[in-house]
Amino acid sequence: MDYINTQLDMMDVIMDVNAGVINPDPLGQRPPVSSGWAKAMGIIDSIINGFSVGTITVRNITDDVPNQLVYPGVKWLVIDGGNRIRAIRDFQRGEFTTFDGRNYRQLTDREKTNFDKALNFCVYICTDREATEIFRRLNTVTPVNRIEMIMANDVSSVTRIIRSAVKSYKEYVIAFLLMEAFLILVFCVR
Repeated sequence: MDYINTQLDMMDVIMDVNAGVINPDPLGQRPPVSSGWAKAMGIIDSIINGFSVGTITVRNITDDVPNQLVYPGVKWLVIDGGNRIRAIRDFQRGEFTTFDGRNYRQLTDREKTNFDKALNFCVYICTDREATEIFRRLNTVTPVNRIEMIMANDVSSVTRIIRSAVKSYKEYVIAFLLMEAFLILVFCVR
């Protein structure tokens, strides 16, 4: 396993997400932990006020044949930072406003400068198993449960089946209860 640290301007990140070069929502990403835009607004508030939103951790899958079958043309899968990238993209698209009701075009010059700063990326070249371990180690504040560990493996057929079945559910708890029930059925039948 190897990694590099790099920076990309936020507008370049948005363009790469829109073009499918960076996938901020791979199968293993946790579903949103809250409904509405409050968390995204908090991320944008931090950015426009000059605070770092931390390092985005991604996995380079350019030469990973099994993952290219799942994610054709994708260069980076987000391991940690999907909520931050989606918030940046969605704010720039005008899908929500700041806490005081302003959109991207209404930001002050200083706020736009802060918004347009570079994001720090840690880019891993690793296996699926190593990516799962990276995910677990990065998520020590909110411990990773058994289901999330399974779901962090992007090429697992079980992961794809479960995620496709529950991706439309808005409630995190319901989705994971369904996944757990499915896994119990799958493993008990064997």
